[in-house]
Amino acid sequence: MPQCALTDEQVEQYRTEGYLVVPSVFGSQELEAIDAVIRDLTRDAIASGAHEKIMELEPESAGDPVPRRIYNPFEQHERFRELALDGRIIG
Repeated sequence: MPQCALTDEQVEQYRTEGYLVVPSVFGSQELEAIDAVIRDLTRDAIASGAHEKIMELEPESAGDPVPRRIYNPFEQHERFRELALDGRIIG
């Protein structure tokens, strides 16, 4: 897995703003896999009848429920752990 080198300006933005958007770190197949995990997790959480223990949903959405926040994603699914430990993130 290739690592991404950040510029000094990107590092400074992260330190100042607390976030950084880096385009194209992950490929479309990787993003589609994460999206599928989120959809499955959302469906299962709602089916459990206790989704509020797993995630917060957007209060108003047309169609399928939209997760606003997944609590402890690292603990919810192996794919989130893999993502968090990916060299492109850690590097």
